[in-house]
Amino acid sequence: MPKAFSRQELYDLVWSQPMRTVAASVGVSDVALAKACRKANIPVPARGYWAKKANGKASHAASLPMRFPGASDKIEIGGNPHRYWNPSWKQELAEAEIPPIPFFEEEMDALSDRVRRLVGKASAERDFSRAFGDVAKLLAHDEERRNSRWSIDKPKYDGGIERRRLLILLSLSHKLHALGCKLSMHTSKYGVDLFENRGVAVSVGSQLVRFTLEPPSGRVAKRNGTVTREGTCLRLEFESSHSSALETRYWDDAEGKLEGRLCEIIAAILIRSETQYRHAMHRHREWVIEQKEQLRIEEEKRIAEAEQKARERRLRQERERVARLMSQAAALRKAETIRSYVEAVRLRALEMPTESATLNSWAVWALAEADRIDPVTSGAIFQSLSDSIQAESDGVETDDRD
Repeated sequence: MPKAFSRQELYDLVWSQPMRTVAASVGVSDVALAKACRKANIPVPARGYWAKKANGKASHAASLPMRFPGASDKIEIGGNPHRYWNPSWKQELAEAEIPPIPFFEEEMDALSDRVRRLVGKASAERDFSRAFGDVAKLLAHDEERRNSRWSIDKPKYDGGIERRRLLILLSLSHKLHALGCKLSMHTSKYGVDLFENRGVAVSVGSQLVRFTLEPPSGRVAKRNGTVTREGTCLRLEFESSHSSALETRYWDDAEGKLEGRLCEIIAAILIRSETQYRHAMHRHREWVIEQKEQLRIEEEKRIAEAEQKARERRLRQERERVARLMSQAAALRKAETIRSYVEAVRLRALEMPTESATLNSWAVWALAEADRIDPVTSGAIFQSLSDSIQAESDGVETDDRD
């Protein structure tokens, strides 16, 4: 079971005890703990820190940096990182407390200023000499096309709008990579021109910011799912969202070449990742409230159905007890009738031309049959008494029977 910490909680923990001690208490290695701290941008004590502190030498803790835009404030350590489904999640959710209303120390205006300082400057790439990542994969496919014997399979990025588009994506990739983010896109050799495969995603912290980089609408012709681009103008636009917190934003060449607005675009990507994260935190709290209410309704329904089934079962058992009682009473009357009849026949034996041995044999059989029918003699009454005691302990509702 993983243990969850906020950045502040984990920071306080790793600066309160040596890493190995903290790691042992969490159930992971000190290497895994250090990796989790590094991923969350949490500084850890340098080598020799605790020895210096034990000897009374001045040793100050490094301050906790602000959370990176879009990064989660929650760190999970230990457990199975590949566990996507927990079979007991409903029970755990029902027992969990509703998360507090998300609070963010940094206002969005202050974060925006910090992001712009963080981004700094960004230069536009003029060629593909520094190509890497997905851009390099697309260029490798272009080299294959260049050597193809089919005239229709020609390079895509030697010039025109496709070359410019890929250079802008490469420029964004370099700066985003330096900030610890990753730009990714569809890189298959086949279907790269299909409209649905043209989207771009940037991984920022725990968020994916998606956008398109295409000519403005009206300069894109779509035939059989394949896009044909006209002119040289481009428009970078964030993926639309149903949330009012995530406004649609775009940049196009009409307001200035995109190559000269890279810093502005990158800053907007980081800010949007934080907006997405904050929206997701609020939505998660709403989801927990909704799910807990749904689980409460389901539990009440389950209890009501169980109680209804229990009532129906008790009524059915009571009806069965009454029917058994009436059957046993009738059997007792039959047994008593047989015994009375046998006694009457014996009293009038002298009136019948029948040998006494034959009469005695018949009487033995008749009385045995009476004993078999008699619920007291046969022992059937004891099962009824046992059922009655059990019914009383179960609280059978005898007053509600039909």
